[in-house]
Amino acid sequence: MSEAFVDDAIDFMRDCQQQRKPFFLYYGIAQPHVDVYSNFGFRSSSKRGRYGDMIREMSWSVGAIMDEVKRLGEDSNTISIFTADNGPHLQLCNEGGDAGVLKGGKMQFWDGGIRVPGIFRWTGHIPPAKISDEVVSQFPTLMSIVGGSVPDDRKMDGQDISSTLFNWSPEPKPEPVAEKQLQLQRACGKGQ
Repeated sequence: MSEAFVDDAIDFMRDCQQQRKPFFLYYGIAQPHVDVYSNFGFRSSSKRGRYGDMIREMSWSVGAIMDEVKRLGEDSNTISIFTADNGPHLQLCNEGGDAGVLKGGKMQFWDGGIRVPGIFRWTGHIPPAKISDEVVSQFPTLMSIVGGSVPDDRKMDGQDISSTLFNWSPEPKPEPVAEKQLQLQRACGKGQ
């Protein structure tokens, strides 16, 4: 299935380029939600078992699409974002991923359930190989980049972090909830 999705994505990008039209490609990766399949070429390729095999297949598919963006000469015109919607599916044990030292996973609001990777790439615009620990909210940031505006008729969660992406100047951070709780505990004589 991954090969078919990659082929469709590449055909779509080529068609857009031939028609001289900009494109928006959302590539929703099935891996590694659950171990539903793994392409024969990736089976038993990882020390991490079937879960690791799926991660390798996912990596291949993203790499193939990014290689095509470069081949089309659209690298400096394309914003690529790689992210996840939740942490590991802990109920599946080793087949569901691992949050490392973070507590929690999928369907939980602990850090292990909501802290996911966020990789932004835009050649010539976003400096490469930089790491930030800023909290990212994609919608306000992308609206700022494309010159749009965030609706003001409803409460929107998140803030524009484009200056962090482009200049690596830290955004103002709200005080972490855990730190507020610790301060409250200390005030009550419970914290160390």
